[in-house]
Amino acid sequence: MVPPRTQVLFGAAYYHEYQPSPRLDIDLDLMTDAGFSVIRVGESVWTTWEPEDGRFDLDWLEPVLDGADQRGIGVVLGTPTYAAPPWLARRYPEIADRVKAFRTTQTRTVLKSPEAKGSIAGQTAAPRRRS
Repeated sequence: MVPPRTQVLFGAAYYHEYQPSPRLDIDLDLMTDAGFSVIRVGESVWTTWEPEDGRFDLDWLEPVLDGADQRGIGVVLGTPTYAAPPWLARRYPEIADRVKAFRTTQTRTVLKSPEAKGSIAGQTAAPRRRS
């Protein structure tokens, strides 16, 4: 069991899979110089993690984990659940309906389908009118 931290964590999301490989050491050194204590990795890349059903490929992530560890930077491993891979969408086409039902923005979720709007209509109070 990992002991609880007694400090505030400082860091950012880091998506090495979108950068050329030679940048990794430079990026990690810059993070160390900036005082990062943690990075978040692995989000939005389910297709990279599991290119085919049941076949996992995490070799691309190993250098990031090793490099962070060598510099004393902790890692939060994000789950890539919201970015479903094509093989999953082909096997379960109904998940596409759920993606179409909601469009997420940084500040709010905008309901797009009448069914989704109706499902929460009873859960929200009607706005009060001023007299």
